[in-house]
Amino acid sequence: MTGNVLEPRPKGLLVLILPLAVVMVLVYKAWRLILLVTVLVGAYLMWDAYQWRQKCVQIDPAFNQLLQTNQGVVTQADLITANIAKGSAARRYLRDKAEEYGAYQRQIQGATAYYFLTASTLGAIFDESEPEAPALSASPAPVVELPAPPPPSVEAPAPTSSFAQLLELKKEEPPEPPAPVSAPVAEPAATAPSQTLIQSELAKRLDTTSSTIARRKEGEDFPEWSQSKDPEGLAWRYDPESKLFMTV
Repeated sequence: MTGNVLEPRPKGLLVLILPLAVVMVLVYKAWRLILLVTVLVGAYLMWDAYQWRQKCVQIDPAFNQLLQTNQGVVTQADLITANIAKGSAARRYLRDKAEEYGAYQRQIQGATAYYFLTASTLGAIFDESEPEAPALSASPAPVVELPAPPPPSVEAPAPTSSFAQLLELKKEEPPEPPAPVSAPVAEPAATAPSQTLIQSELAKRLDTTSSTIARRKEGEDFPEWSQSKDPEGLAWRYDPESKLFMTV
């Protein structure tokens, strides 16, 4: 019993040494092939990165124009619709630009929307978010007509007799009653101005994308469609002159 316990067990060492020896022999025999494969893979990766940078340089002008049109909100479908990039290239380009600009992502109706905040888009938002307040026409105050003062009475000379006194009483006419003073008319309350929003704010309110608003804003069914998505049940219409969206 004691002899069996004290016997060395080399099987565990062989399990570790044999695979390591095989790997060392393969590396020694095929190190040239391994080096060649490593060089080819590195060269391919460098060439692919160079080609991608060149393609991004060509896409950047169209992408910047799309950012200004959509006020900083872009999806993969927007790149495909604008024929800027397609498929995996559009997804890779948006991912790279989101890391470069520090954009944040938001899932809207199963699609990923990227929100880019640049100086130009912020300036456009600030310019459009300050609409001129509609001037309220003040109605003139009503004119109250006051009764004319009675003419000063002229004292007649004392009559010489009772008969002459009766004649004077008959000639005196009763004084006219004063005209009623018209009560001031209350001014009608001014109606509150309608709500106005820019395209990106309306997209957030309706829980959709800015490109969807841009496609549907000219349609005749836009008020009904916006009312079905508005949390307060308000209908909206687009004003081409002010480039704002107003409640109907």
